[in-house]
Amino acid sequence: MVMPFFLLVLSAALCTSAFPSHYRCTFFTKNKYMTWTAAQAYCRENHADLATVYSQEEAERILNIETGDPSVWIGLRRSNSSVKWSNGVRVNYTKNKADDGRKEPFCTTMKADGDWENVNCTLERPFMCYNKGDGDHPLSYTLIKQKRSWCEAQRFCRLHHTDLVSISSSTQNDAVKEEGRSSNPFWIGLIHTDWEWSDGACSTFRNWRTGNPGEVKDCVKASTGQNYHTWVASDCTSEFQALCYKDEIHVIKSTKTWESALDYCNQNYEGFLRIESPQDQRRLEEELHKSNLSGPVWLGLRQSRLFGFWIWANGMNVGWSNWEGGSQPEQPLSHICGAIATSGPGKFKWSDQNCLSKSYFLCEGRNVTGL
Repeated sequence: MVMPFFLLVLSAALCTSAFPSHYRCTFFTKNKYMTWTAAQAYCRENHADLATVYSQEEAERILNIETGDPSVWIGLRRSNSSVKWSNGVRVNYTKNKADDGRKEPFCTTMKADGDWENVNCTLERPFMCYNKGDGDHPLSYTLIKQKRSWCEAQRFCRLHHTDLVSISSSTQNDAVKEEGRSSNPFWIGLIHTDWEWSDGACSTFRNWRTGNPGEVKDCVKASTGQNYHTWVASDCTSEFQALCYKDEIHVIKSTKTWESALDYCNQNYEGFLRIESPQDQRRLEEELHKSNLSGPVWLGLRQSRLFGFWIWANGMNVGWSNWEGGSQPEQPLSHICGAIATSGPGKFKWSDQNCLSKSYFLCEGRNVTGL
């Protein structure tokens, strides 16, 4: 029997369609005025954290709301260190040239001669990951020739290796140079920024108002209900409303058939999880990486027995896709239910699976039952 498809109920919160994904919803602390630290605690207790902003498009979407106050706290705060390695190791060796007055943030590439260069973090470059060694397997390096921004390179290295490479000596610098000789310049794990996001996210987007951030005030408020949405460095003890966020992805760690999983997601959340974009895929990969599962996990993917095309459980057509092998499974050989791999050579790729097999599964949206 072909299972009917269900429409998702829209969340009452504002869910952003810009980066990082459609799973992210933002919440204003309406009529609650707090210091930055109190706002951070409130957001972490009731949602996920203070909001990170990734782009001008997202800033305009989530801040173009009249809140009754012209400003809200966001998750940006001055950090203790302006230069840091991606993996948190202390910077005790450098081959950087002077930053020639460029505005931060900026990130570091290694050139063919082994010297380092500071460039805009949004540029796309190859990058060097490292794999943490042990007694029998020493530290190793892996050059990724795909070109990505620094933040995307960091995300890739953390998902598939250990992290972007850090360098602590001239000997290590020479080894990294040799490994990357075919793709110079390439990203290494050094980033220069005086600011960091409350949730630890990597976003180098800044939208400072003229004259900001200055040297004294350490927390950031964003203007709302206007066309500019500019940011102002403010005293952390000032009181404003806050902008919180929560990612509405739910990894259900009980095994069910595809149709039983569909029923569960519709009854307890807003529906079976769907993936609409590369941003959705990347956000889901991060969640699955943290969950430490193995084997395929059900998505809200189903194939029409009659027409052979794939569709999401809420009735949406499949636009962007990430099928194993690069093309969707076709009848008559395909199974008609879809899953995402969490391990093995096809990690995070989509595949068709027998609908009667039992797997973990993914729901999205608010918990509508209070479970």
